[in-house]
Amino acid sequence: MIVPNFASRTLWTGDNLDIMRGMNSETVDLIYADPPFNSNRDYAAPVGSQAAGAAFKDTWTLDDLDVAWMGLIADEQPAIAYLLDTAGRTHSKGMQSYLTMMAVRLLEMKRLLKPTGSIYLHCDSFASAYLKTLMDAIFGRRQFQNSITWKRTTAHSDASRYGRVDDQILFYTAGESWTWNQPYQPYDARYLARFKRSDADGRKWSDDNLTAKGLSGGGTNTSIAAAAHCGACPWRRCGNSTTMAICISLATAESVASAISTNWTAGLRNRSGMISRRSTRRPKSASATRHRNRSPYWIGSSKRAAIPAI
Repeated sequence: MIVPNFASRTLWTGDNLDIMRGMNSETVDLIYADPPFNSNRDYAAPVGSQAAGAAFKDTWTLDDLDVAWMGLIADEQPAIAYLLDTAGRTHSKGMQSYLTMMAVRLLEMKRLLKPTGSIYLHCDSFASAYLKTLMDAIFGRRQFQNSITWKRTTAHSDASRYGRVDDQILFYTAGESWTWNQPYQPYDARYLARFKRSDADGRKWSDDNLTAKGLSGGGTNTSIAAAAHCGACPWRRCGNSTTMAICISLATAESVASAISTNWTAGLRNRSGMISRRSTRRPKSASATRHRNRSPYWIGSSKRAAIPAI
C-alpha cells in the first residue's frame, strides 16, 4: 500500500499541476475539480472584497500552453492527441487549447486516485460535451457513473433560446468498485404525519385505496382480493375470513400473481362496474358479498391495502 507523502486537509496555493506531480500515486480517495469553463470571459474579484485585485482570464490560446504538454500527450496518449486535434478542427483552436490544459491535469488526477477513488468534474454547457469525451478517454467510458445537473440560478429569459440555468458535474470512478457512502436525511415531519400506523418493528405505514378513487378522469379502477372463506391468502394477517386484504409490504408482484392464478378468482372493476359473468352490479351489503363470493366468477374487494412509509 502506497503511503501519502502529504498530510490530510493540507491546503496548497499555486498551479495544481506542479503540486500534483509531487504527490505519490494512488493516495487520494476523492477529487472535486472546479476548473475554468472556457467561457471566453475575464473575471475579477469584486472591489472591497478580501480577494480584491485578484483576476484571471478564461480565454485560451495555443500561446497559453507549455510545449512539453503537447509532446507528452502525443507520445504517451495518442488517442487523446487525436481527440484534441478533432476539437480544434470541429470547434476552435481555443477549445483545443483549453482541453489540452485540462488533459494534462486530468491525467495526473487519474494517477493520484486510489483504485476505489472517485472524481467529480464541474463544468457548464460551453465545454461539457468535449470534457465528457476527454474523461471517457482518460478514465474509461465504463467508469462514467452520472452526469449531475445542478440548477445554479432561477429561471430567466435568454433571447431566442431556453434559459441557461444549470451546470453539469461529471462523476467518474477509478475502477469497477469504488467507495460509496449513501447519503441520508431525516424525513419531513409533515410527510411522517401521513402514516398513522406502526408495525411491531416500529416502521410506519398507512392503508390506502388501490382503486384510485377520486382521481380526475378516473384512472384504472382495479381491485384484487381473496375469495371469501378460501383460506388461501399467504399473508393472512388481517384475520378477516370474508375479504382478506393484500399487504403490499409483505408480498411481491410475482407471488401475488402466482397466488391469484392458483388459489383465487379475481375480478376487475372498471368505471362501469364490476366485471362478472353472472352479475355486473356490486353487492349492496356485506351479507350479499358473502353469498355472491361463492360464485367462481365474482369476487368482492376490500379495496384497501397496506402501504409502507419506510
